Amino acid sequence: MPPETEPDDNYFLDTAEVEVKRLVGNPPLDLTVTTTFDPRLQDAAEQVVKNWLSGEGAQRHVGQAALIAMAPDGAILAMVGGRDYAQSQFNRATQAHRQPGSLFKVFVYLAALSNGWRLDSVMTDKPVKIGDWEPKNYDGHYQGEVTLRTAFADSINSVAVQLMQAVGTQRVIAMAKSLGVQSKLPDKPDLALGWA
Repeated sequence: MPPETEPDDNYFLDTAEVEVKRLVGNPPLDLTVTTTFDPRLQDAAEQVVKNWLSGEGAQRHVGQAALIAMAPDGAILAMVGGRDYAQSQFNRATQAHRQPGSLFKVFVYLAALSNGWRLDSVMTDKPVKIGDWEPKNYDGHYQGEVTLRTAFADSINSVAVQLMQAVGTQRVIAMAKSLGVQSKLPDKPDLALGWA
């Protein structure tokens, strides 16, 4: 990475510096670090965040946004941690605590697959009620019988909730913990949708 970078690139640089120090400590000599940073993609990511904040973000009264662009192998190519690095170095992409939302479904499906379910296993996408809680699908529609592959790809809420009930919340929590989640995770059905 060139030593001179644009100001908004510093969210990426700050994160890379923390990771290098975690891996090697403070090296006594100069150290050259090669990153996966893509300047063109960084420019595009910054523009996407700015456009969203000035459009839909403004309509929703949202003052900040974050974006991480990754390669299929998990390499981080671009990172925007907020509206303006010069005004706030707090990186909302890596430092903000927030509900994981549908991202938590990954742990539900991994726990299921680790306990004998298959991607072609079939469940019914239908209205669900657990106690007083009635989770809805994002679009309000139900597809009937679907494979786990389709339910995961379409991020179907009702199937994720039913699947966690079938697998067991404790198994889902154990899967999340085994993959590095450190937050306290409640043994509640809405955990399937990341509402913890």
